[in-house]
Amino acid sequence: MRHFVFAVLMLSVASISIVGASLTYQDAQSYVDNYNSKIGGTSDVVKGLLTVLLGGEKINLNVALTNGTIFSVGFVTESAFVNKTVPGGVADPSIIIATNEGAIDRIKSSDNPISAFQEEMNGGAVKIEGTNWITNRKLDAVLSSAPVLEFFSSILIG
Repeated sequence: MRHFVFAVLMLSVASISIVGASLTYQDAQSYVDNYNSKIGGTSDVVKGLLTVLLGGEKINLNVALTNGTIFSVGFVTESAFVNKTVPGGVADPSIIIATNEGAIDRIKSSDNPISAFQEEMNGGAVKIEGTNWITNRKLDAVLSSAPVLEFFSSILIG
C-alpha cells in the first residue's frame, strides 16, 4: 500500500518537474517513458508489489503556472507502469494532484527533495487526494512514511 502511493506521488512530482523546462504533452510522455524504464529495471519483488498496488489507477496532475494558466495531464497506470498519458487529464480519476510551479521549483532545487516535498505538502502547495475512501487511506499511509518516500525517490528521481 505504501509503495503504491509513493510511486504515484513520485511519478507526479517528477513529471511536473518538466514544467520548468517546457509545458508540452511530448515532454510529459518523455518523462513517462523514463519512469517506465526505471520501473522495468527494478526487482521482480518491487514490480510485483507495485503491480498489486498501482495497477489500474487514473491520475490527474494539475499545475498552476506563474503565467496564470494551468498545465493538466492525466496518467493511466497498469501493472505499475504508465500505459497512457492524456493531455488535459483523464475522465474519472482515482487520484488528483494539484500544485504550482513555485512548489515544483523549490522541490527540484532542494538538497533534500523528500523534505522539500513534505514541506510543500504541509504548507498546502502540493495536494494529493484520492477520489474514494480506499485510495485516500492508501495515500495517507504512504505519504506519512519517509523511508518509502526515500526508496521511491532513489528509483524515480535518480
